[in-house]
Amino acid sequence: MSAPNTDVYIIPVIRTSLTVRGKGTQEDPMRRITQYWSCEGELLAEQDPDPPEPKWRALLKELDNNGGLGMDTHARIRKILGEN
Repeated sequence: MSAPNTDVYIIPVIRTSLTVRGKGTQEDPMRRITQYWSCEGELLAEQDPDPPEPKWRALLKELDNNGGLGMDTHARIRKILGEN
């Protein structure tokens, strides 16, 4: 059995931990982002240790915690999405 065609290289990259994200709230805490750059300045990847929960997931939790859909559903959705 032959091995699949693969290429493995050791390449130089620049690793930074200078970027800070987050609003400093419980839902979106401030955190340091690690980024990996090519020597030409191209962002290759980044690692966010605690990305904020997607708004749609927060919306589903809110609906579940409040008995599902009801008369005020649209108002609750707008509030959760920050669209007052």
